Amino acid sequence: MGAVLDVTSKAMKPQVERKSIKFRGTVYTDGVGVSVLKQNHDTKKKGDSSGGKSKSNEADEFPYVEKLGKEGLLAGVGKCILLGPDRRYLFYCMHEKSTVENKMIYRYTSNRKVIEIKSRKFRKLRNNLKRGNVIAAELSLSHLKSSTVNKDRFVEYLQE
Repeated sequence: MGAVLDVTSKAMKPQVERKSIKFRGTVYTDGVGVSVLKQNHDTKKKGDSSGGKSKSNEADEFPYVEKLGKEGLLAGVGKCILLGPDRRYLFYCMHEKSTVENKMIYRYTSNRKVIEIKSRKFRKLRNNLKRGNVIAAELSLSHLKSSTVNKDRFVEYLQE
């Protein structure tokens, strides 16, 4: 079996003048393309408590609006964005200075998300590249209930 990833290739080499951006061991793929994640700093294990802020400080830094006093609410005047859930939009934002004449609204739709991540394009690409036997296998599996797990029947199906 050949090499899966050549870490000596140009894409894996450190970048920037001081070689600060380095490959730290993360690669993402969607089945078609590959993204190599590079970072400025070493990744640390989640349980490591050295460095970083404690959880109690993070909670104090960004308190909930309901828990703010009058002074805290007045300090945020002019810095607020109002968000609301909607059926069609993933989120619907309106700036607090928005008026009837001068609407300052941002709508992030599910269609916009689909366009940004190109899910339709890759779904069509996957379907076009499927072989006939894969489509037939998926069709036969679609007639079975996915909630039932019968090991013997599954092994029998695999042997067919």
